Amino acid sequence: MHAPKRHQLSALGWLALSSLLGALLGLIDAEQWRFAPAWDEGYAAEVNGSEITRVNYQRALALVSKDRREPMKLADRQLVMQRLIEAELLVQFATQNNLERLNPRLRSAILQSLVTQLDMQNRADGDGGFQVATSSYVAALRESADIVYGVDP
Repeated sequence: MHAPKRHQLSALGWLALSSLLGALLGLIDAEQWRFAPAWDEGYAAEVNGSEITRVNYQRALALVSKDRREPMKLADRQLVMQRLIEAELLVQFATQNNLERLNPRLRSAILQSLVTQLDMQNRADGDGGFQVATSSYVAALRESADIVYGVDP
């Protein structure tokens, strides 16, 4: 007899899932999350030198527990931490393998996420419009970049 097939996500599928989790965390207004105790500063985990902050862990816990009727158990909190660690590992994998450059869909998702984040920041700041904020940001990046053309632009 054959064992039942388990559906496994490809690395790109995990990366997309992680990106979605990151985008959801990014959409939460940081002003809602004030953790005054000193122990909340710092990191909840470290993955290959990259930190998962306590604040991001608390945000993920809040997202997961938001629609639950019962308090989260230790196993639930551990699962949230494991998912955050897996997301960080996948981001590191993508970065190390230059996937954001090689995969057009991933590059598009990253750019869309950045545009959304700039738009949200601009709305929160209430400054002169999305186009102005984006143009200023891109202009500043362009000024600090080392650009070499291989063809006539």
